[in-house]
Amino acid sequence: MIEKYTRTPYFEIEVRRPRYNIATYRDDLIVVFGVSNSKGMSTACIAYSFNESLSSPDTDFSITLTLEKDLNGNTWYDKIKVRDLVFIKTHGSTKFVGYVTDRRLSARMAEGPQREITISGKNLCGLLINFSIILDQHILSASTTAQSASKQFMADVAGKVEVNQTLSELMKKIVVSYFNLMDEIGGTQNIGIRQIIEHFFDYTSKFSNRIVAKYPMAISLYQTGENSLWEVLQSMITPPFHEFFCKWDSVNSKYQVNLRPTPFDAVDWKNLSITYIPENIPALLVQDYSIGDSDSETKTFFGTFLPGSAYSKEKVLTLEDFAYTVKKDYEKWPYYGYKPLFVEMQYYNRNPANDVSFTGAASLMNVLSTQLFDWFKNNALFLTGSITIMDVKNADYTYYPNIGERIGFLGGEFYIEDVQRSWRYGGSMTATLGISRGFTYNKDGSQMQPIENVGQKLGMLEVVNG
Repeated sequence: MIEKYTRTPYFEIEVRRPRYNIATYRDDLIVVFGVSNSKGMSTACIAYSFNESLSSPDTDFSITLTLEKDLNGNTWYDKIKVRDLVFIKTHGSTKFVGYVTDRRLSARMAEGPQREITISGKNLCGLLINFSIILDQHILSASTTAQSASKQFMADVAGKVEVNQTLSELMKKIVVSYFNLMDEIGGTQNIGIRQIIEHFFDYTSKFSNRIVAKYPMAISLYQTGENSLWEVLQSMITPPFHEFFCKWDSVNSKYQVNLRPTPFDAVDWKNLSITYIPENIPALLVQDYSIGDSDSETKTFFGTFLPGSAYSKEKVLTLEDFAYTVKKDYEKWPYYGYKPLFVEMQYYNRNPANDVSFTGAASLMNVLSTQLFDWFKNNALFLTGSITIMDVKNADYTYYPNIGERIGFLGGEFYIEDVQRSWRYGGSMTATLGISRGFTYNKDGSQMQPIENVGQKLGMLEVVNG
């Protein structure tokens, strides 16, 4: 029956103010918003939303408040400040941490006066993008220790990498040298940001050791001007072969920075965490969906290239036997013609000490082009879209689908790329999932066939089950 589902919102939102001028993380509690004031909570929150995405850690959140006033007539607009931290908890566990960047008072007169306060901001992971060091030699010249730290940082981001060397170890060194340089440039002015990052982030343990150099590399990441840690690290990976994203770990209360091979090979797909939406799920719990397929991303010609070697894009495509290094989809060619997907590898080290033609390049490009073909050959058959489900909590529905995981739905499996969780007064807590690669898969994780009878299965969601 409907009554057994938790429709009453079960959330808490804490606003805390870090002490930015001390070296060890400490904060002061400003307020706790919830649905009951029995525990001293404020009930002023009438809506919230927060987003997480694989494509960027710099996602948004917002909370909407009434004009609740204290004895002095102050509202939460007066008491919550920019750069305060916001902790959003659902079902007793923190799921998101952000920092305030914007405060708004607003009023609407459509059906009588409606006044509210909106507090919005960014995912805490946005600090890795929005906090930068500026590598200006004039600034560095004022301090010998800053010059030394700068040389170490530039050495780490401009090193040579041999074939089969693990990139994660180099990236960990870059993290350390980045923070050391940040400290030397900013001195005591940096302690606030650094203690927050060190308190809330795990930026090395989820760096996969499986990402290795497949050809001799000469890394070159240094740029005069602003350099954020995220941009420096991201420039070392090669999409779509690698993924780099942030994800909150509720167990350890930290954001984990994930670096891993994109999990579209069968063994990696099989090992992803999966949440199943039961086929008999009550329609009450599925509030909206938009599911379908499209051939707009169909590709028929897959190629990877190594600029600077004998297998650069320009050279390969003019070779008579170029078919060895690229992969052509002969089945779709009569329908779509030439629809290329090209990926240029980077940082090839054309060192005289090496064979400048890199004799293994042709074989490597063939392997990588075939991998692209295997991953994306069914683009036109994959189901993509979004689904909004109630964020319930009971013995039957305990799932918490998250980015970078699978979700079982409609008799197939999907990849979760984005999640937006929200609630507004009078409604239920919901999660809207941005999903892709909907297909049926074998137990070993390999692609099997398109999901069938989609219309029939979605039609079942429009019938409320008893």
